[in-house]
Amino acid sequence: MKSELMKYLYVLLLVSSILAAQPNPTTGYPQRIADITRILEKDSLNDALRLERLTLQVALLDGDWVYQPFSQYLNAETNPEKLRIKAYEKEFERIYRNYIQTGNFNFVKERNFYHQRGLYFMKTRQFTVAIADYKQLLASNISRAEWESQHFTFLALDMLFNIYVIGNDFTQALQTINIKLEEEQKRLGSRYYSYANSSYAKVELFDKFDKREELIAYLKQLSKENFEYYFDKHQDKNTSLKGVKQLGYSYVVLLIRYLKKYESPELKKYNAIYRKLSKRNRMKENLTDNDLKTIIAKM
Repeated sequence: MKSELMKYLYVLLLVSSILAAQPNPTTGYPQRIADITRILEKDSLNDALRLERLTLQVALLDGDWVYQPFSQYLNAETNPEKLRIKAYEKEFERIYRNYIQTGNFNFVKERNFYHQRGLYFMKTRQFTVAIADYKQLLASNISRAEWESQHFTFLALDMLFNIYVIGNDFTQALQTINIKLEEEQKRLGSRYYSYANSSYAKVELFDKFDKREELIAYLKQLSKENFEYYFDKHQDKNTSLKGVKQLGYSYVVLLIRYLKKYESPELKKYNAIYRKLSKRNRMKENLTDNDLKTIIAKM
Protein backbone atom coordinates (compact mmCIF):
# COMPACT_ATOMS: atom_id res chain seq x y z
CA MET A 1 0.00 0.00 0.00
CA LYS A 2 2.77 2.43 0.95
CA SER A 3 4.65 1.59 -2.26
CA GLU A 4 1.58 2.21 -4.37
CA LEU A 5 0.93 5.55 -2.68
CA MET A 6 4.56 6.60 -3.27
CA LYS A 7 4.23 5.72 -6.96
CA TYR A 8 1.04 7.76 -7.14
CA LEU A 9 2.74 10.76 -5.49
CA TYR A 10 5.72 10.43 -7.83
CA VAL A 11 3.48 10.48 -10.91
CA LEU A 12 1.54 13.44 -9.48
CA LEU A 13 4.77 15.40 -8.92
CA LEU A 14 6.02 14.48 -12.40
CA VAL A 15 2.81 15.66 -14.06
CA SER A 16 2.86 18.87 -11.98
CA SER A 17 6.43 19.65 -13.04
CA ILE A 18 5.58 19.03 -16.69
CA LEU A 19 2.55 21.30 -16.49
CA ALA A 20 4.58 23.99 -14.72
CA ALA A 21 7.06 23.95 -17.58
CA GLN A 22 4.37 24.57 -20.19
CA PRO A 23 3.86 28.14 -21.48
CA ASN A 24 0.91 29.94 -19.94
CA PRO A 25 -1.83 30.09 -22.62
CA THR A 26 -3.06 33.44 -21.24
CA THR A 27 0.31 35.19 -21.67
CA GLY A 28 -0.76 37.01 -24.81
CA TYR A 29 -4.24 37.92 -23.57
CA PRO A 30 -3.47 41.41 -22.15
CA GLN A 31 -1.89 42.52 -25.42
CA ARG A 32 -4.79 41.14 -27.45
CA ILE A 33 -7.27 42.89 -25.12
CA ALA A 34 -5.39 46.17 -25.61
CA ASP A 35 -5.39 45.68 -29.40
CA ILE A 36 -9.14 45.00 -29.46
CA THR A 37 -9.83 48.04 -27.27
CA ARG A 38 -7.97 50.27 -29.76
CA ILE A 39 -9.96 48.82 -32.65
CA LEU A 40 -13.26 49.33 -30.81
CA GLU A 41 -12.46 53.02 -30.38
CA LYS A 42 -12.96 53.31 -34.14
CA ASP A 43 -15.40 50.43 -34.64
CA SER A 44 -17.62 50.48 -31.54
CA LEU A 45 -20.35 48.35 -33.15
CA ASN A 46 -18.07 45.34 -33.68
CA ASP A 47 -19.72 43.04 -31.16
CA ALA A 48 -17.74 40.02 -32.31
CA LEU A 49 -14.60 41.74 -31.05
CA ARG A 50 -16.40 42.82 -27.89
CA LEU A 51 -17.24 39.20 -27.15
CA GLU A 52 -13.69 38.05 -27.88
CA ARG A 53 -12.32 40.69 -25.49
CA LEU A 54 -14.85 39.75 -22.84
CA THR A 55 -13.91 36.06 -23.10
CA LEU A 56 -10.23 36.92 -22.62
CA GLN A 57 -11.02 39.21 -19.70
CA VAL A 58 -13.01 36.50 -17.92
CA ALA A 59 -10.18 34.02 -18.49
CA LEU A 60 -7.78 36.39 -16.72
CA LEU A 61 -9.94 36.71 -13.61
CA ASP A 62 -8.60 34.90 -10.56
CA GLY A 63 -10.49 31.64 -10.40
CA ASP A 64 -8.50 28.40 -10.63
CA TRP A 65 -10.47 27.34 -7.57
CA VAL A 66 -13.65 27.01 -9.65
CA TYR A 67 -12.25 23.74 -11.02
CA GLN A 68 -11.05 22.55 -7.59
CA PRO A 69 -14.14 22.46 -5.36
CA PHE A 70 -12.50 20.33 -2.69
CA SER A 71 -9.53 22.64 -2.16
CA GLN A 72 -9.39 24.89 0.90
CA TYR A 73 -8.43 27.93 -1.18
CA LEU A 74 -11.85 29.52 -1.49
CA ASN A 75 -13.44 31.61 1.19
CA ALA A 76 -17.08 31.22 0.23
CA GLU A 77 -18.01 34.16 2.46
CA THR A 78 -16.24 36.66 0.19
CA ASN A 79 -18.61 39.52 -0.64
CA PRO A 80 -19.50 39.27 -4.36
CA GLU A 81 -20.08 43.03 -4.52
CA LYS A 82 -16.34 43.55 -4.04
CA LEU A 83 -15.59 41.28 -6.99
CA ARG A 84 -18.20 42.34 -9.52
CA ILE A 85 -17.03 44.16 -12.63
CA LYS A 86 -19.99 46.17 -13.86
CA ALA A 87 -18.37 46.88 -17.23
CA TYR A 88 -18.15 43.13 -17.95
CA GLU A 89 -21.75 42.60 -16.90
CA LYS A 90 -22.84 45.43 -19.18
CA GLU A 91 -21.06 43.77 -22.11
CA PHE A 92 -22.68 40.40 -21.34
CA GLU A 93 -26.07 42.09 -21.20
CA ARG A 94 -25.44 43.76 -24.57
CA ILE A 95 -24.58 40.42 -26.21
CA TYR A 96 -27.52 38.68 -24.53
CA ARG A 97 -30.06 41.33 -25.53
CA ASN A 98 -28.89 41.78 -29.13
CA TYR A 99 -28.04 38.18 -30.04
CA ILE A 100 -29.11 35.48 -27.59
CA GLN A 101 -32.60 36.87 -26.94
CA THR A 102 -33.22 37.54 -30.62
CA GLY A 103 -31.80 34.22 -31.82
CA ASN A 104 -29.18 35.98 -33.94
CA PHE A 105 -26.28 33.55 -33.68
CA ASN A 106 -24.18 35.13 -36.41
CA PHE A 107 -20.95 35.05 -34.42
CA VAL A 108 -21.93 33.77 -31.00
CA LYS A 109 -23.10 30.30 -30.00
CA GLU A 110 -25.70 30.13 -27.26
CA ARG A 111 -23.82 27.38 -25.41
CA ASN A 112 -20.55 29.35 -25.43
CA PHE A 113 -22.32 32.45 -24.15
CA TYR A 114 -23.93 30.72 -21.18
CA HIS A 115 -20.66 29.04 -20.26
CA GLN A 116 -18.66 32.28 -20.41
CA ARG A 117 -21.23 34.29 -18.47
CA GLY A 118 -21.68 31.47 -15.95
CA LEU A 119 -17.90 31.32 -15.52
CA TYR A 120 -17.77 35.07 -14.90
CA PHE A 121 -20.55 34.84 -12.31
CA MET A 122 -18.81 31.92 -10.66
CA LYS A 123 -15.43 33.65 -10.48
CA THR A 124 -17.11 36.66 -8.87
CA ARG A 125 -18.96 34.40 -6.38
CA GLN A 126 -22.40 35.27 -7.76
CA PHE A 127 -23.43 31.66 -7.41
CA THR A 128 -27.20 32.00 -7.83
CA VAL A 129 -26.96 33.52 -11.31
CA ALA A 130 -24.08 31.18 -12.20
CA ILE A 131 -26.35 28.24 -11.39
CA ALA A 132 -29.07 29.69 -13.63
CA ASP A 133 -26.68 29.99 -16.59
CA TYR A 134 -25.25 26.49 -16.19
CA LYS A 135 -28.74 25.02 -15.81
CA GLN A 136 -29.65 26.73 -19.08
CA LEU A 137 -26.51 25.31 -20.69
CA LEU A 138 -27.38 21.85 -19.39
CA ALA A 139 -31.01 21.97 -20.52
CA SER A 140 -30.08 22.91 -24.08
CA ASN A 141 -27.48 20.15 -24.50
CA ILE A 142 -28.27 17.10 -22.37
CA SER A 143 -30.70 15.49 -24.83
CA ARG A 144 -28.41 15.90 -27.85
CA ALA A 145 -26.08 13.15 -29.01
CA GLU A 146 -23.33 14.95 -30.92
CA TRP A 147 -19.87 15.30 -29.38
CA GLU A 148 -20.04 19.06 -28.76
CA SER A 149 -23.33 18.72 -26.87
CA GLN A 150 -21.82 15.91 -24.81
CA HIS A 151 -18.87 18.17 -23.97
CA PHE A 152 -21.12 21.01 -22.82
CA THR A 153 -23.40 18.64 -20.92
CA PHE A 154 -20.46 17.37 -18.88
CA LEU A 155 -19.07 20.89 -18.53
CA ALA A 156 -22.37 22.23 -17.16
CA LEU A 157 -22.71 19.33 -14.73
CA ASP A 158 -19.12 19.78 -13.54
CA MET A 159 -19.59 23.48 -12.91
CA LEU A 160 -22.93 23.00 -11.14
CA PHE A 161 -21.38 20.28 -8.98
CA ASN A 162 -18.47 22.56 -8.10
CA ILE A 163 -20.78 25.44 -7.18
CA TYR A 164 -22.86 23.22 -4.90
CA VAL A 165 -19.76 21.76 -3.21
CA ILE A 166 -18.29 25.22 -2.65
CA GLY A 167 -21.65 26.38 -1.30
CA ASN A 168 -21.84 23.35 1.04
CA ASP A 169 -25.06 22.12 -0.57
CA PHE A 170 -24.61 18.35 -0.24
CA THR A 171 -28.07 17.40 -1.53
CA GLN A 172 -27.77 19.33 -4.81
CA ALA A 173 -24.15 18.28 -5.29
CA LEU A 174 -25.09 14.61 -4.87
CA GLN A 175 -28.02 14.94 -7.25
CA THR A 176 -25.78 16.60 -9.85
CA ILE A 177 -22.97 14.05 -9.66
CA ASN A 178 -25.52 11.24 -9.94
CA ILE A 179 -26.88 12.80 -13.13
CA LYS A 180 -23.35 13.04 -14.52
CA LEU A 181 -22.61 9.42 -13.67
CA GLU A 182 -25.82 8.36 -15.44
CA GLU A 183 -24.81 10.39 -18.50
CA GLU A 184 -21.30 8.92 -18.48
CA GLN A 185 -22.63 5.39 -18.22
CA LYS A 186 -25.07 6.03 -21.06
CA ARG A 187 -22.62 7.78 -23.38
CA LEU A 188 -19.32 6.01 -22.63
CA GLY A 189 -20.47 2.38 -22.71
CA SER A 190 -17.70 -0.06 -21.77
CA ARG A 191 -15.26 2.83 -21.30
CA TYR A 192 -17.24 3.79 -18.19
CA TYR A 193 -15.90 0.63 -16.53
CA SER A 194 -12.38 0.96 -17.93
CA TYR A 195 -11.24 4.46 -17.07
CA ALA A 196 -11.54 6.86 -14.16
CA ASN A 197 -14.95 8.53 -14.23
CA SER A 198 -16.87 10.86 -11.93
CA SER A 199 -17.11 8.16 -9.26
CA TYR A 200 -14.01 9.65 -7.66
CA ALA A 201 -15.71 13.05 -7.33
CA LYS A 202 -18.65 11.34 -5.62
CA VAL A 203 -16.25 9.64 -3.19
CA GLU A 204 -14.66 13.02 -2.41
CA LEU A 205 -18.12 14.49 -1.89
CA PHE A 206 -19.00 11.84 0.69
CA ASP A 207 -15.66 12.39 2.40
CA LYS A 208 -15.99 16.19 2.52
CA PHE A 209 -19.39 15.96 4.20
CA ASP A 210 -18.27 13.12 6.48
CA LYS A 211 -20.76 10.63 5.03
CA ARG A 212 -18.65 7.67 6.09
CA GLU A 213 -21.18 4.88 5.80
CA GLU A 214 -22.30 6.09 2.38
CA LEU A 215 -18.70 6.38 1.17
CA ILE A 216 -17.71 2.87 2.26
CA ALA A 217 -20.90 1.37 0.82
CA TYR A 218 -20.34 3.22 -2.46
CA LEU A 219 -16.76 1.99 -2.88
CA LYS A 220 -17.88 -1.58 -2.20
CA GLN A 221 -20.59 -1.14 -4.82
CA LEU A 222 -18.15 0.30 -7.38
CA SER A 223 -15.63 -2.52 -7.04
CA LYS A 224 -18.34 -5.19 -7.25
CA GLU A 225 -19.97 -3.54 -10.27
CA ASN A 226 -16.69 -3.38 -12.17
CA PHE A 227 -15.80 -7.01 -11.53
CA GLU A 228 -19.37 -8.14 -12.29
CA TYR A 229 -19.28 -6.19 -15.56
CA TYR A 230 -16.07 -8.01 -16.45
CA PHE A 231 -17.59 -11.42 -15.71
CA ASP A 232 -20.73 -10.54 -17.65
CA LYS A 233 -18.86 -9.32 -20.74
CA HIS A 234 -15.60 -11.28 -20.78
CA GLN A 235 -16.80 -13.59 -23.57
CA ASP A 236 -18.29 -10.76 -25.63
CA LYS A 237 -15.80 -10.11 -28.43
CA ASN A 238 -17.50 -6.79 -29.26
CA THR A 239 -16.80 -5.30 -25.83
CA SER A 240 -13.39 -3.94 -24.90
CA LEU A 241 -12.55 -4.96 -21.34
CA LYS A 242 -9.13 -3.34 -21.20
CA GLY A 243 -8.73 -1.76 -17.79
CA VAL A 244 -12.01 -3.07 -16.33
CA LYS A 245 -10.46 -5.41 -13.76
CA GLN A 246 -7.75 -2.88 -12.94
CA LEU A 247 -10.31 -0.15 -12.20
CA GLY A 248 -12.22 -2.56 -9.96
CA TYR A 249 -8.97 -3.30 -8.15
CA SER A 250 -8.29 0.45 -7.80
CA TYR A 251 -11.64 0.84 -6.05
CA VAL A 252 -10.61 -1.90 -3.58
CA VAL A 253 -7.34 -0.05 -2.88
CA LEU A 254 -9.25 3.20 -2.33
CA LEU A 255 -11.74 1.40 -0.09
CA ILE A 256 -8.93 0.17 2.15
CA ARG A 257 -7.47 3.67 2.31
CA TYR A 258 -10.75 5.03 3.68
CA LEU A 259 -11.27 2.07 6.00
CA LYS A 260 -7.89 2.95 7.50
CA LYS A 261 -8.75 6.63 7.69
CA TYR A 262 -12.03 5.91 9.49
CA GLU A 263 -10.47 3.16 11.65
CA SER A 264 -13.20 0.80 10.49
CA PRO A 265 -13.57 -2.68 12.03
CA GLU A 266 -13.93 -4.00 8.45
CA LEU A 267 -10.31 -3.14 7.64
CA LYS A 268 -9.02 -6.59 8.59
CA LYS A 269 -11.50 -8.32 6.28
CA TYR A 270 -10.67 -6.13 3.28
CA ASN A 271 -6.95 -6.28 3.89
CA ALA A 272 -7.27 -10.06 3.53
CA ILE A 273 -9.16 -9.59 0.25
CA TYR A 274 -6.53 -7.13 -0.95
CA ARG A 275 -3.70 -9.58 -0.22
CA LYS A 276 -5.45 -12.29 -2.25
CA LEU A 277 -5.84 -9.88 -5.17
CA SER A 278 -2.35 -8.41 -5.01
CA LYS A 279 1.26 -9.21 -5.62
CA ARG A 280 3.87 -6.54 -4.93
CA ASN A 281 1.15 -3.91 -4.59
CA ARG A 282 -0.36 -4.72 -7.99
CA MET A 283 -3.22 -6.89 -9.08
CA LYS A 284 -2.01 -10.43 -9.74
CA GLU A 285 -1.66 -11.01 -13.47
CA ASN A 286 -2.13 -14.78 -13.22
CA LEU A 287 -5.35 -14.62 -11.22
CA THR A 288 -7.94 -16.89 -12.86
CA ASP A 289 -11.53 -15.79 -13.32
CA ASN A 290 -12.71 -18.50 -10.94
CA ASP A 291 -10.25 -17.34 -8.28
CA LEU A 292 -11.35 -13.75 -8.80
CA LYS A 293 -15.02 -14.69 -8.45
CA THR A 294 -14.28 -16.52 -5.21
CA ILE A 295 -12.42 -13.51 -3.78
CA ILE A 296 -15.03 -10.94 -4.84
CA ALA A 297 -17.84 -13.06 -3.41
CA LYS A 298 -16.41 -12.35 0.04
CA MET A 299 -16.81 -8.59 -0.31
